[in-house]
Amino acid sequence: MSQEYLEYWGFTKDPFHLAPDNEMMYLGGQYYECFERLLYAVNTNKGGALLVSEEAGLGKTTILLKLVAEMEWDHGEDFRCAFIDHPTLTVAQLMSQISSSLVRGEPQGDKFLNLTRMKEELIQLKKAGGKAVVVVDEAHMLCERLDVLQDLRMLLNLTHEKEYLFTMILSGQKPLWDTMKGIPEFWQRLPVKYYLSPLGFEETRDLIAYRINKAGYDEERDIFTMEAVEIIHRFARGLPRTIVALCDLCLLIGSAYHARRIGFKEVSKAMHAMSGKEQDESLSYVDEEKGGPRKDEDRSLLRTIMDKIKR
Repeated sequence: MSQEYLEYWGFTKDPFHLAPDNEMMYLGGQYYECFERLLYAVNTNKGGALLVSEEAGLGKTTILLKLVAEMEWDHGEDFRCAFIDHPTLTVAQLMSQISSSLVRGEPQGDKFLNLTRMKEELIQLKKAGGKAVVVVDEAHMLCERLDVLQDLRMLLNLTHEKEYLFTMILSGQKPLWDTMKGIPEFWQRLPVKYYLSPLGFEETRDLIAYRINKAGYDEERDIFTMEAVEIIHRFARGLPRTIVALCDLCLLIGSAYHARRIGFKEVSKAMHAMSGKEQDESLSYVDEEKGGPRKDEDRSLLRTIMDKIKR
């Protein structure tokens, strides 16, 4: 984002960049509850936790990064984390990556030696009051890899004095929920579970307000009108990733046209830019995931927007 863009709106940092950023994480509504459950799972040695989202782009990775940052702040050098964000590995590769992350050294060529060393290191970490976490993000990609899932389950056998030596967090999209339920011996070892749903209007409003305030904007002023927020919420269908991307385009367009606030015109132009269609064509834009036209109420909303622009 250009410096001119930031200066125009009075920001000190980018409020709506798409890459996961735990510092910009809005911890309200369901996100607060989800974060607290994950924190509880780690701090009380529950063994395993499951985080599943209804749709892609609901902020799972950002929550996980926030959790890791919180644990690093609390425990410093006495915190170990293996963060697997590309689980499409062989069993041997996956176990080697987990081992090297937790023991902070090169893995051995032998699986048994790796597990033995890992257990010894984690016992010492536990005695020092530390914590260890294994995060497998995008774990829905393992739904057909039962061999990998079973090996991950077996890792939870690493215990000491009747307590787990680390917390395993599996995170993914909704197919993961049913897959894990179909493995009862694993499902039972994931006592803490949370299912993320698309945001409601109030959560969307608060997320936008939080990010622009976090970016250094004056809290006494509103950039986005409530009408604009409603349109953004409906267009994005409550998905934070889409909300953030659309807000970013709105601000870019607003600065280009020297707008004082983001309203109907700016949001409409941003939607057209995002969909790559002309204004008239956008009235029949298609839901890419479901392969059909938007609901009548959505098309009606867009027609209202266009009528206001033409006036």
